[in-house]
Amino acid sequence: PLVENMIRRIADSEARIKNQSRDEPDLTTQQKMDIVRDILEKSHLTFLERFWKYLAEEDLEYFQRMQNCYELDFYMKEIRKRLDNAKKKTGVKNRRYEAMQRMLQDGSYFSEEEMRQRDPLLYEQHIGQFLDPEEKNERPADPDMSLSQLIMGQIEEKIIESKLAWQMEREDDMFEEEEDSEEEEEDKEDNGHGEQVPSVAEQAILRAEFLHTMQERFLQGDDEEFDYSTVDDNAEYDNVVLRGQDEEERYFDDEEPCDVEDMDED
Repeated sequence: PLVENMIRRIADSEARIKNQSRDEPDLTTQQKMDIVRDILEKSHLTFLERFWKYLAEEDLEYFQRMQNCYELDFYMKEIRKRLDNAKKKTGVKNRRYEAMQRMLQDGSYFSEEEMRQRDPLLYEQHIGQFLDPEEKNERPADPDMSLSQLIMGQIEEKIIESKLAWQMEREDDMFEEEEDSEEEEEDKEDNGHGEQVPSVAEQAILRAEFLHTMQERFLQGDDEEFDYSTVDDNAEYDNVVLRGQDEEERYFDDEEPCDVEDMDED
């Protein structure tokens, strides 16, 4: 079963099993398995050379029974290194996911106002441009806020406005490279006249998209002002397993395996 599982996994992977011309029909899974098995039986080193990137941890047991040699040791080390890196990568993803769940419950880091501070332009595109002046002036404020806190809030607001202006200017420059000036003027005219305000339901979708984008950005490590070492190196966030794999898989893709060569059994 160990060998058959290994062979089937490789056959089901994206590994190139056989060079084929465009006119040839795709190989069936069974045909792929037969070819992989034949390579393994003829030469373990050739097998490792071809498919080491696609081997899993349980496959190492099969090759550990082989007679030691430099080539085998090399591929075994490469396989373990790849698997260790994959585990670390997955561990970091899990910790960030757990940290994100806690911050969502806490309600501060992923509050609308905090996210607006991090990316004013994205907020403006999804939410801000559809708010009327009264709604914009209704930004949450602490009634017990001191004078110094109030002044600090005003300063932060100016910083956000300045960042938004900079982002918009940079975006305009990017558009100018992609479009000629006439097309850009037409776009500006179209945007300035008769643009429909999204319905309440559509605005809710835009809000959800904004939150999702900010969550993805956090998980990818793209929040420049966040100290990721407080999460990535923190074992407190290792209980993500308790949430169940289904929830986690919404964010994470499966890790891809790797490739190797041959060796004789004792």
